[in-house]
Amino acid sequence: ETLAAATTPRTPLAALPEPPAAPSTVSPQRIEFARRGGTQRLLAGLLLASFGGLCLTGWTAWQERTTSSLAIAAILGVLTLVMWSARSSASPPTLVVDRGQLDITGRDTHHRFDLTSDYTPIEVVGTPGRRDWKVLITRRSMPPFVIDRSMVDPHEFMEVFDRCRPERSSTDSR
Repeated sequence: ETLAAATTPRTPLAALPEPPAAPSTVSPQRIEFARRGGTQRLLAGLLLASFGGLCLTGWTAWQERTTSSLAIAAILGVLTLVMWSARSSASPPTLVVDRGQLDITGRDTHHRFDLTSDYTPIEVVGTPGRRDWKVLITRRSMPPFVIDRSMVDPHEFMEVFDRCRPERSSTDSR
């Protein structure tokens, strides 16, 4: 009998009923905003142009072998390296809202803000679609964290933000 009790299969945890969820105004889904890559495209174009110029002036400097052509090729070589370095380090941050928590992950940084909490002071400046639109998230003893249109689509962000803070009034935006 003890052997039969030891071999009785147990109910897996996944089969147990889940506790009832607390009511929430925020959708439990995870929303990842599309990355804005305008800076990446600009730097890629500049890198391509400087590399093309380097190839042309390098070939000319090899043919002529003058000091001025070698100097121009060297300057374009340094410029190409600077463009390559800037492009490789200028990746836009990733913004994700998961159950009301805004996670902003950059190359070497990570910030988390609770969009649903009244204790997280957030100021919306301007209107979405305008150049001056930005969201300022106040941090204690630090400058405010700024979210602008270079990081995220303003309309998409404000739609999610309004779902997280339905009580936000029109006085929040300037």
